This record gives sequence, C-alpha cells and structure tokens, in this order.
Amino acid sequence: RDISKSIGWFEGVALAESNIVFAMSNYGGGSNLNKEENLEKFQQLYERMVTKSGGTDQTTIQTGMNLAEDLWKARRAIKAERLVTKLAAVCKRVHGPEHRLTKAAESYLQAFKARYVTMEYKHESKSFQALRYKEVGKECVVQGPIADTRNIREEKMVTVTTEDILPA
Repeated sequence: RDISKSIGWFEGVALAESNIVFAMSNYGGGSNLNKEENLEKFQQLYERMVTKSGGTDQTTIQTGMNLAEDLWKARRAIKAERLVTKLAAVCKRVHGPEHRLTKAAESYLQAFKARYVTMEYKHESKSFQALRYKEVGKECVVQGPIADTRNIREEKMVTVTTEDILPA
C-alpha cells in the first residue's frame, strides 16, 4: 500500500486496502461490531473505487466481488445478489463472456440465487433452500433438508429465525 501511495497509483492503494479489509473481515475474528465496521469500510472503499476508477475497472470489479462475498457471509444475501448481478452484467458487456471475472461473477450469481443455507436438523448440519423472509427479515421460510439427489416431495417447509441459518 505504501509503495502504491508513494508513486501515486490509486488502484494499487485501493486494491491493497481492499485486501486488508477483506482479510480482516474474514480472518481477523473479533466481535460482530468489528465485522460490521469492516463491512462498512469495504462498502465505502468499493464506492470510492467506482467513483475514481469507474465501475468497469478490473480492480473495482474484483473489489465488488470481494464485497459481495462478505455481504453474503454477513447474511445480507439480497444485497450481495444485487451487487453481483450488476457486476456480472458489467463484466460480460465490457470484458466478454470468457473473461475470468465474468465467469467468477456468474458463478457467484448462480450460488447466490440458489439461496442455500445450512442449519441444524436432527442434530446434524443440513442444507436447505431459503424461499422467502418474513417479519422484516427476522424469520425465513426454508425447504429441505436437501438430499444429494433432490426430491422436493420428501422435503419439508418450515419457518425458522434467521439466527438459526447460515449461508451455505
């Protein structure tokens, strides 16, 4: 970061800061407050990069992808999905369908749209599909558990608190 600052390379500084915030939010541990602060810093960094370098810049897109992943992990699946939907469209339009960022964005989008979550079920961690949220996001209607070969007829639909589920 310091080298990039000394030569006036904004993208390098932004990328370094992005990686620092990403690492802190994923590996730094700490309280939820610290994670919330890191997520807010990450959001501000991404917005600054969009303003300075543009939304089509590869570093900006990569930072947006990292932000989407952190949003997903912070149980902000809808916000993460909206961001990655935008990033996937930009990537495809600007860099083409075969570009690595386009492929990564489409992969994230597919995973985020599936809305799979994990939760304890009969003393085991099982996968379910989140169908909709109720009570202003405090509850979630899920369907599952999902078997290796999915059979929807055998799955149950239940309402659980969002505290009981984690993104898969």
